[in-house]
Amino acid sequence: MNSKIKRFHIYILLILFLGLLLGGQVRAETVRDDFDIREAVVEKISTEVLEDGSKQIIAELTLDTGESITVTDRTQLSADRSYKEGDRVLVQATDDMGGFVIVDHKRTGFLTVLGLIFVALTVLIVGKRGALSLASTGFSFVLIYFFVLPQIINGRNPVLMALAVSVVIIPISFYLAHGFSRKTHIAIFSTFLTLILAVSMSALSVRMANLTGFSSDEAMFLQISKGSINMSGLLLAGIIIGFLGILDDITISQSAIIEQLKKANPNLSSLELYNKGMSVGRDHITSMINTLVLVYTGASLPLLLLLSYSGQPFGYAMNTEMIAEEVVRTLLGSIGLVLAVPLTTFLAATFAESNGRIRPK
Repeated sequence: MNSKIKRFHIYILLILFLGLLLGGQVRAETVRDDFDIREAVVEKISTEVLEDGSKQIIAELTLDTGESITVTDRTQLSADRSYKEGDRVLVQATDDMGGFVIVDHKRTGFLTVLGLIFVALTVLIVGKRGALSLASTGFSFVLIYFFVLPQIINGRNPVLMALAVSVVIIPISFYLAHGFSRKTHIAIFSTFLTLILAVSMSALSVRMANLTGFSSDEAMFLQISKGSINMSGLLLAGIIIGFLGILDDITISQSAIIEQLKKANPNLSSLELYNKGMSVGRDHITSMINTLVLVYTGASLPLLLLLSYSGQPFGYAMNTEMIAEEVVRTLLGSIGLVLAVPLTTFLAATFAESNGRIRPK
């Protein structure tokens, strides 16, 4: 299959799924009419000590429209956030006779610069394939944010929506990032098989561990503001979507290893390919499990520190839903990883030996 045909298949997939996305005409109330946020620059900060000993912060700001305003705050400005002259901040209009309150620092400028550095380095080092990988990542995020989240807000089952988006994301992101080849075909097929097993175990684990999905403040606030959302289903949906990134890495890597082994020595049998591929796969498993544990631990570090400071027994702390939820995520991700390695290696070795089943590049 030549390069033009490969590109044609990719473009057709993109057009079909983008048409499906746009054709759904899903509209959610993502921005409230009363959410009046404006940009401003801090011109001057002063502190006034009140009679009760508390501090009142007075900030003189210039809005992006050129209007000068004064914000008096005894809580936000004097808490952990520190504002200084020249800072760009976000302010929100209040109902108090046209008053304003500082919401937070404006960070989108720095985030944009950091993102551009990441994109530039990826394209510079990886080249065209890196650019396509970034495109697939962007597509996945857009699909989740503008299609899946509005559907869940509108009352759809979070688990079904996560599974539906997985069916869309897996082929498009794999083909864009890794090309239209036998290696990618095998990775996609093994990813779907592993995902089915992992989702079944995840559903059982959430039920057996009695996880409700209410472990975070965000979940509680979401339930109060939008009570129709199934929070345990939302927890499971998050686990399912998290599987996609893990399985992408492992299935493509193992499929590529077998492909390179076969090219290096065409006389290798399926069993020999499997054994050699698994020797690398075992190292991949151990390193990825360590990565998963450290990533989840790092993300939960403030929570772990709080529990450690509270002096609670280790067994009790592990039994709390906040910790148990992260443990379940880590273990399920590791289980999915362990399952994906032998499955992908077996399929890749089998199809590498039987060249007639899938035509190589």
